[in-house]
Amino acid sequence: MDGSAVSLARRGMRLRVLVRKYGDDLIIIILLLLLTRALVISSTVDYSPRVSLSPVGSISGTRGVDRTYQSCLSSRSVHLINSTRLDYYNGWDVASDSYNGSMYPDGFRVSLVKSSVTFQRELYIPIQDYESISVSLQVEALSGSANVSMSLTPSIRAGNHSEVEVKEWQTECLVVNMSLDELKIQYVDYWMWQFYSRIQISSEEQAEILIHSLDIEAHSSEILTPVSVDLQNTGQDSLLSDPHVRPAFWYLLLAVSRLDDGNRALVRAQVANETLYLPIGNYSIRAGWSPTANWGSYIDYEQADFAIRENQTTLLGIRLPTVRLSIELSPYIVYVSVTMRGTGPDASLFLHGMYLEQSFYLPASVGSINISVSHVAPWSREGRLDSQFELDGSSNLLVYIDYPYLVLLGVVMTYLDFGILVLLAGLVVAVMTRLLRLLTQKRTEPLLADPGLLPFLLILLGAFMPWFRYVDPTSGLSKTVWPWLGVYTQQMRTGVIFPYQDEFWGFGLPIFVLLFWVPLFEAATRIGTPTPALSSDRLVPMAFPVVLTLVLGLFLALQGWIPEVGTWMILLSPVALAIQIGIQRVSQSHDPLPDELHYG
Repeated sequence: MDGSAVSLARRGMRLRVLVRKYGDDLIIIILLLLLTRALVISSTVDYSPRVSLSPVGSISGTRGVDRTYQSCLSSRSVHLINSTRLDYYNGWDVASDSYNGSMYPDGFRVSLVKSSVTFQRELYIPIQDYESISVSLQVEALSGSANVSMSLTPSIRAGNHSEVEVKEWQTECLVVNMSLDELKIQYVDYWMWQFYSRIQISSEEQAEILIHSLDIEAHSSEILTPVSVDLQNTGQDSLLSDPHVRPAFWYLLLAVSRLDDGNRALVRAQVANETLYLPIGNYSIRAGWSPTANWGSYIDYEQADFAIRENQTTLLGIRLPTVRLSIELSPYIVYVSVTMRGTGPDASLFLHGMYLEQSFYLPASVGSINISVSHVAPWSREGRLDSQFELDGSSNLLVYIDYPYLVLLGVVMTYLDFGILVLLAGLVVAVMTRLLRLLTQKRTEPLLADPGLLPFLLILLGAFMPWFRYVDPTSGLSKTVWPWLGVYTQQMRTGVIFPYQDEFWGFGLPIFVLLFWVPLFEAATRIGTPTPALSSDRLVPMAFPVVLTLVLGLFLALQGWIPEVGTWMILLSPVALAIQIGIQRVSQSHDPLPDELHYG
């Protein structure tokens, strides 16, 4: 063999030695560089959606008024509300941080967990025709206890209220009575006035409250007869009856006039078959869309004249030119808000979460709408997009919001996100391989006999498992903490997983690295060495991850989070260490080990 061949062979051998010695480190460096580059690219990519508006069928039917008369029993006492269904589609506005309400045969059940809920309903009361109003509410605590209050309030002054604490298995009845004599005199020029009926339920524990009955009754010296107004589109679909479709932007208003004396009032239609109880006489109703809740301009309105007779109810079906607008997200991600604006000072609608799954009614002559899409996309990427569209009023519409994401293995991400996760997984495998190589360079007997090996493996494996999970008591959806990624994963109603980072991510992740990973790798260097197992050099590095997990667990437990498998593995590591040391000392007392294998 000549000299050049020998030299080449030596160089090849030297290269193999270097690769064997530093290959793992080189792979880790390459993966870190690629991961850093991918993260930089990810931060510069535009993740805004494409928003399009397209027709989905022409509008059928014609505008107009249908009148129907039916026999009824007129009375001086009428029930304005006699239903316990307290939801938006029955005219109630609901305000709560967290509650669940469901209708059952025996009433409306409200479930709370250390929270409160307020139900509010607008009532339009002809104060010059009525003498008094009475409200009664019967509630029962099926579990837990709660404070229940009820009030009836005119929009211009304080009202009357009643409050009670209802305890488990108890039934209570609240009653509020209000005379209208003072209002009649003070506001003699006003025919109707706006009132608010409010019901508030609050509990400091987990409670389930059953509303057995709710009755709002008006009393008058005159004979009262109902007139019902159902606002419809030109296809005769009620604009206020479908729980999946609701009016948007503008108000649906009824301008009610009594032709006999010139009295008039403005009523905001809140439910299908909006019913007013009025004295006998001649009336006119102008129904339509308006940009404000006050007297002002109307578009697409219709007018109906009618007479109220004793023992004869009047049913008005008023058909208004209307466009149905639907929103579709692809893929569906929950942290999206859509603001749609039409013409007029109050013509805006803010939508988020589950409300994006609904459809909406607009006046056909609205002209144009502006759609603003704001979102927090996977990994907490924020964005906003504004689009304006002209409407011709001749067809129903679909707003399609297309995000540059895909659902892969049940997780919402981009192809770049998937590449980042692959690089990150590769980096973890490379680091663990390097660590394993470091450990296997030591003698096998001291390594396997070391009582710190099992606790170390428990902490290491637990770091990559989910740590904590929170289940929303109202929706039943859960979110999970993955500290090694510095993210939460949120389960959505469609079943897919949405990864995101909270506002403390930039601050919390470095602390996690400093107090968890650095001490853990320091502990790894002590395994298989003669350092005593109970020495501070061993215990302190191993204690940092455990204490960090314990403190974080106590903090999150106070907020209702549940420990997951990763937390339990880490917290069990000191127990494993104690058992290992105990077993080793018992075995030493019967079969002493050589000096170099003593770790106690």
